[in-house]
Amino acid sequence: MIGKDTPCGACFMSTPPEKDAIMVLFNTKGELTMSSVTTPDFLEYKMMFE
Repeated sequence: MIGKDTPCGACFMSTPPEKDAIMVLFNTKGELTMSSVTTPDFLEYKMMFE
């Protein structure tokens, strides 16, 4: 069973290349549960393994 605070969606917001990307997570009700700033290096590293 999925709890109400379990992240079930993620969205990367596009930003200019000189700024860090923003990642937000949503729960099953579509409520924002977390947001974080992600460096471009992390995004490139993560994409290598997807």
